[in-house]
Amino acid sequence: MPEPFDTSSLSDDPAYWDALAQRVTRAAVGGSFASDWLARGRAPWVVATSLAVAATLVFALLARPRQELGTSSADWATVLAPRDAIGRSIASSDAAPPIGEILRVGAQEAPR
Repeated sequence: MPEPFDTSSLSDDPAYWDALAQRVTRAAVGGSFASDWLARGRAPWVVATSLAVAATLVFALLARPRQELGTSSADWATVLAPRDAIGRSIASSDAAPPIGEILRVGAQEAPR
């Protein structure tokens, strides 16, 4: 079974790391950046502006409050409210109910 964090399969000679550094440098210097693309002319600016306007419109539409579809939050609270007394005591307060109250309510609801 291989040991965790085993690095014996990695090459550790200087030539490997020099070649890796050269590849990274070549990719960084020779790569095309967005600024190069935008500097070509007017068309890239029009495309970039159109994309920015479209993204702004989508964000504005998604951030807008939703229209009520005939159900209010009170209706949902009624539907999702717990039906047992223990659940109601837990859901009705901001803090957890005391353990004595849970045991008392549970004992009252227990089938006899």
